[in-house]
Amino acid sequence: MDFSTTTRPALMVTTTDPAATMSLDGLPLTQGGPDVTPYLPPNQFVDRVLRVTSADGLQSLDYTVRFWRPRSSNAELSDLAPTVGEFTTTFQSDDFLYYLEVDVGTPVAFTLHRAHEGSAVEMLGFAPVADGVPTVAIPAALGDAFYNFNVVSEQGGLNTYTVRVRGLPSANANLTDLTASAGA
Repeated sequence: MDFSTTTRPALMVTTTDPAATMSLDGLPLTQGGPDVTPYLPPNQFVDRVLRVTSADGLQSLDYTVRFWRPRSSNAELSDLAPTVGEFTTTFQSDDFLYYLEVDVGTPVAFTLHRAHEGSAVEMLGFAPVADGVPTVAIPAALGDAFYNFNVVSEQGGLNTYTVRVRGLPSANANLTDLTASAGA
């Protein structure tokens, strides 16, 4: 089975005696599963010990399950969203350019999710971006600013998602306060 698209494959194990218990590396499994396995690092064999214990607890057998997960070539995001406003188009992982319009001075940040756990994301000019955590918020300036997010797969493939943020001048002419004084 190709595990290049996941870092935690699911195991479905059934014993001849449904009352027997099972564990994988000490973690309990359920009859017929699916149970998610611990993290599989890329490009190496990982042996996991599947222990089956009879219902009376007197007999245990260990089975070795060997996994191989190649490095993933997935350099896509599964989601990219601004923390304020909305993109002019709906996010699609195979579209790499998005537009956002906000009032000048509005702090803009982005939340994103990698399509593959092993890929890395970097917001150009800033630190790496954590999955599901908003980026640094930057107040929108008048005009256009471009934000690039590089997604690098475990195999080194690269996709760059670009967001153009247009800071619009405010149309607000409202007063917040008006005070009259005796004057001179």
